[in-house]
Amino acid sequence: MYKVGFHEGHFENALKNDMAWMVARYLHRPSQCIPSSESKQSQITDMSGMTNIPADIIAINDSPLLPDSACGLNSDMSAAEAQTPVHNDSHPTNAAEIDTQLVPGIGAYQQIPVWSAYNSLLNMQSQHTSVIIDKAYALPIINAPAHEWSTLVTTLDQLSRLNELVSGGDKKLVVTFDMDLYKRVIKLEYLDSQYKNKWMVCPGAFHTSLCALRCLGRTVEGSGLDEAWVEADLYSSVTVNQIINGNHYSRAIEAHEITLQAMFDLWLGTFFSEQPAVRTALEGDVQRLAIACESKQAVYEAHMALLVTLESLNLNKQLADFDVRHSAQPVFQWARIYMRQVMTLLQFQRATRQGDWFLHLSSLEKLCIYFFAYNRLDYAQNIPEYVARMYELQTTDPDTWHEFLSGEFTVNTGNQIPFTRLGVDQAQEQGNKTLKGQGAINGITQSPATLLKFCMCAPELARIANETEAMAGMAQLNRTEHHCLNQSTVRRQERAIRNLLGVLTPCNIFTSKEPQLFNLMTKEVLPKPIEESILATEIRGSSAMKKFVAERISGDTNLWDRMTKCKALLWNSSIKPIKLQAKSEVLTLRATTGLMSRLLIVARSSREVDMEEVIGKYEFSTTNRTLMKPDGSVHPTLDKSKVITVLENLPCKTSEMGAAESSTEEHTQYTTNSNMCLIVDGMAVVQELMAVKSFENCKTLSDAYVALIHAKARKYDVTRVVFDNYSIEGSLKEATRERRRGTKKPVIGYKVYDTTKIKDAKSFLGSTITKDSLTLYLAQKLVDNAQVRIITVTHQGIMSNRAEDMIIGASSQEEADTLMILHAVDAAKSGLTVHIYSQDTDVLLLALRRAPLLGEKAAMLMGTSDRRRLVLLQPIYDALGEDKANALCKWHSLTGCDTSGHIRGKSKKACLEAFLKADSSIVASISALGIGSEPSNDTVEGCISFLCSLFCKKGVNITQPDILRWTLFKQQGIDKGVELLPPTFGAWTQHIRRAHCQSAIWEQDLILHPIVPDPLKLGWIKEDNHLVPMLSKVDPAPTAVIELVRCRCGASNPNAMNKCKSATCSCQARDLVCTELCRCEADMEMCQNMSCRLDPNDIL
Repeated sequence: MYKVGFHEGHFENALKNDMAWMVARYLHRPSQCIPSSESKQSQITDMSGMTNIPADIIAINDSPLLPDSACGLNSDMSAAEAQTPVHNDSHPTNAAEIDTQLVPGIGAYQQIPVWSAYNSLLNMQSQHTSVIIDKAYALPIINAPAHEWSTLVTTLDQLSRLNELVSGGDKKLVVTFDMDLYKRVIKLEYLDSQYKNKWMVCPGAFHTSLCALRCLGRTVEGSGLDEAWVEADLYSSVTVNQIINGNHYSRAIEAHEITLQAMFDLWLGTFFSEQPAVRTALEGDVQRLAIACESKQAVYEAHMALLVTLESLNLNKQLADFDVRHSAQPVFQWARIYMRQVMTLLQFQRATRQGDWFLHLSSLEKLCIYFFAYNRLDYAQNIPEYVARMYELQTTDPDTWHEFLSGEFTVNTGNQIPFTRLGVDQAQEQGNKTLKGQGAINGITQSPATLLKFCMCAPELARIANETEAMAGMAQLNRTEHHCLNQSTVRRQERAIRNLLGVLTPCNIFTSKEPQLFNLMTKEVLPKPIEESILATEIRGSSAMKKFVAERISGDTNLWDRMTKCKALLWNSSIKPIKLQAKSEVLTLRATTGLMSRLLIVARSSREVDMEEVIGKYEFSTTNRTLMKPDGSVHPTLDKSKVITVLENLPCKTSEMGAAESSTEEHTQYTTNSNMCLIVDGMAVVQELMAVKSFENCKTLSDAYVALIHAKARKYDVTRVVFDNYSIEGSLKEATRERRRGTKKPVIGYKVYDTTKIKDAKSFLGSTITKDSLTLYLAQKLVDNAQVRIITVTHQGIMSNRAEDMIIGASSQEEADTLMILHAVDAAKSGLTVHIYSQDTDVLLLALRRAPLLGEKAAMLMGTSDRRRLVLLQPIYDALGEDKANALCKWHSLTGCDTSGHIRGKSKKACLEAFLKADSSIVASISALGIGSEPSNDTVEGCISFLCSLFCKKGVNITQPDILRWTLFKQQGIDKGVELLPPTFGAWTQHIRRAHCQSAIWEQDLILHPIVPDPLKLGWIKEDNHLVPMLSKVDPAPTAVIELVRCRCGASNPNAMNKCKSATCSCQARDLVCTELCRCEADMEMCQNMSCRLDPNDIL
């Protein structure tokens, strides 16, 4: 009797090989990520050039407590918000540095090959027999639908005869099908005894892998990992969609292999930080393995030595215990689920490429867990039956069993290189590619005679083509090693892993103490039911599979009884729903609604719909992916730092004569404190401190804060420390803070005194009440204790430790960004040279706009540690020109700032390059944002023209959204939907209004008491007392789709004939033909209202 897990030990042994490979790759990387709990004791340098001091040693006299180089966060970020990646200059840093750091590896460069090449090298040196090359032929084509029973029977009969000719009938015919055909053939065997045991039917390994990739897509989609691929520049958003849907096999395998290694690095780094002795014990074996791989000699022996060391250290047990210790961390647990799922797929790939029969069966059992969990019902129903039937071959057909044991369930059609075998269906797909040729069968399917000719002669033409390639030496039959066994492939993959690590490291996947599951990129916290469902994926799938096997394989329940779906909530289960009134019916739609399907049905039924008009005008969704996440919130802007690099290099590019003028100068050249003023973002300094050191109470925090401000200010005549205004409720800035914190409940607010305890920095700074009290507390401490000339700026007023300081009064400005510019201009008026200390891109763009008022030597103090530098404003202003410099911050709000949101798929660098090339009319339109209560029609049209240009191919200039959407829709692949199109005119308009709202705040940066625009009048709406972006004032679909007329003829008697014949049919009464959404289902045999129905083959 079949028992699940019969060869699980074989599966576990195969896993050890991949564990050894990933450990070796991790340790041999030139740099690795580890938690920096140790780094808090490490030596770090202050920006002012002070001697290195340990971070946890209290300052003596004028020495600062902590370095100036820690993180450089935006002043408005709480510790909770600091989990979101925040970038500085050309050397990005972020709050994640509190949890991770890069340490040197044991290798100067990566010598361990990629997965497939490593296993090929390993098998090449472990095998002692030559590889048999199989022959693959293109068989004659039957010109009939494949799914029809007659076609299947004919195909199997013809193959049986062919088998008799080849083998004389001594061996059983083995046939591989995709799952749709496989289940039909199995049913044929069960229903008709004459076909029982006549042939051996197997599901295709290639198609099974595609199903497994789709399951992985469900694990990843909406988690933030898909966004991380785009953010790391690994794949475009379109390719990511293909990967998630399993439509691009090779890229999907590559993406998950790269992601597995990146996550493995973070996981191992966290483990080794707790167990450094284990790391040390492994380094010698890894170094020897790297040398063996480099020389391609004794790799098998070195690999086995590493396995022995892993066994002696009992590493698997230690890692399992490590996982248990972190079982209370949901993100950690989800990441481990993903990693196990990928490794299971890799074992299935290994079984195919090595021809390992036991691993093939055991890995299929493991994959079934995910087939059940994600309701891939065809595979869930048929794979267990296949595995059970294969185990029975030991007694029912021992000859076939031994053939499969020798690897003959796969084929090797190429060469004698190990680890290159293919599933039979994949080999056939490669043959089909040759058979169809470059143009496939496009253009001939509408001509029956031409199609018949193709079916008759294509296999012979494919044979001639293959033989011609072999004669010409094009066929790579003489290759002696795996095609990925080279340094260029290794470097390419290592670069991808490094880029992905740069994005994933700040997410703190394995170090976060967050008790709730959150999106890796947006930090949105998932509701508890969805979290519990996601983390129970493996348990749910395993339980369903065991029950299925017990009842239907080992028990008496019919195998073909209807399958019950598992109730599963996934990441995207929290997407935003909306309600629309359609006559008397209220429709609840979600971002994944079938509005587009309705449209195609309407168009197909000859109802009046202009496809070009509706595609161009309507979103067909409750959100637009370009502007919003599935839950309706804006995308976070994560690549603002790239703007800084482009702007710094701009003066060098625009200099036409003499030496190029640079915008960057060394900070160390300013050694005098005469007539110089430093403007400091006060809350950013708090973030720096709390990112690298823990404090017992607010007294120790304030002491460190005063010492650090003193270290920054000692070279300046006067320093103004500017704090945000946290007392304003319901503002755009407050909405941004809430979005960064996630959807969890606000933490408790504290009134700050010396004795106020700081148990956890994240929760302490999570409340605006606490931060408001803290700013007033620190401002007073600076005035009372600072030994340099200090002016503090809070929403309650201006304070100074020098009685003669008389400056502008208190301001109602909410953002420190604009308030710093106000005080910088005021200081410049008094003749001081102004330096602004901030790592924020927003502040740089605002300062550039006011460069003429700040003086020629005004600069931004940016960067960290030894990369600290002064970015002079005037050279950049001159390179930009007055018009573009004035419009730059408005461009920023239009293309993605913290409040308006990122334009997905368009990097800030690409948007900036487009802006720098824009003509004067476009620049004037962007510059007009923020002026007036609402953007003018000319402003909206100009901004839309610029935004549309971002989506046009080179040499194409389409300025109208409806034309652009229709053009791109026609160019899309058949598996793409309207959700990938850029926004409609209505959606762009609301986005521009939101940009106008933010620009209006920045426009008033020199006003003490600005008039704050009402966001509810400029592209925002309130839901559950929170500000959320409005998609469009236009309905998501035309009335003909939302209010689609559907008759209910035959509701009482579904089998009745002559439905829809009388005038009581609501469709016929309106002179409309029935559609598939009607109760009659537009059945041509029963519905009498189908006179105008089109042939489905006419619909592309």
